[in-house]
This record gives sequence, C-alpha cells and structure tokens, in this order.
Amino acid sequence: GEEETLATAPPASGENAPVRLGLGLAALTPELRGRYNIAPGSVGVLVTQVVPGSAAARAGIRVGMLISMVGQQIVNTPEEVVALINAAGERNRPAVLLRVEQDGEQRFVTVPLAG
Repeated sequence: GEEETLATAPPASGENAPVRLGLGLAALTPELRGRYNIAPGSVGVLVTQVVPGSAAARAGIRVGMLISMVGQQIVNTPEEVVALINAAGERNRPAVLLRVEQDGEQRFVTVPLAG
C-alpha cells in the first residue's frame, strides 16, 4: 500500500516496523550530517520523519535524532533498525528500547510496539 512512503529504507526491507512506529529513517551521509548538524564522530541511523501522534512521537523521538542501538544491538543502517524492531514485534515484546543521540547527548527511549 501507499504507507511504504514512510520508510525511507528501500522497499525490499520496508517491512511494517518503521511505518508501525511512525518513523522515517535514512543512513547517514555527509550531506545529511550537514543538514541535521550531526557531530563528525556520531554514528547511527538518522530519523528523517516522525509521524505526529505515532508511538515514536509519543516516546519523544524527534527528526534529526540518531538511533545508535536497538535493544542490545548497534545499528548502522535503516535495514538493521527495521529488522530488529520487527524481530522484537515477532517475539511479542511490548516495547523496544532505542539508544538515541541528539546534539551529542545520548539517552535511551522505550517505544511501545503494541497498539
């Protein structure tokens, strides 16, 4: 369906996880680092879209944040984020823990998967 436009990862990996959470994701490029003012040493997957009212928005995730870990796994590509969130959903986890970074500050946020 049309909701795939929410996931900026290629359609091949565009399972429903980012759409379900309300996230648009992109791999970090020099151009995106500049646009979002990402520090040179920062790594992770860039949040490019957060759907208002979504689970991600309610958890406090904002555009321009980096997702550096999903659960205990370090992530570098949108595909890895999608796969790990889907895996948590398939194990009926009620929520997924993300390590996010913004303006050099790292913190953990819990995003509910149910609902």
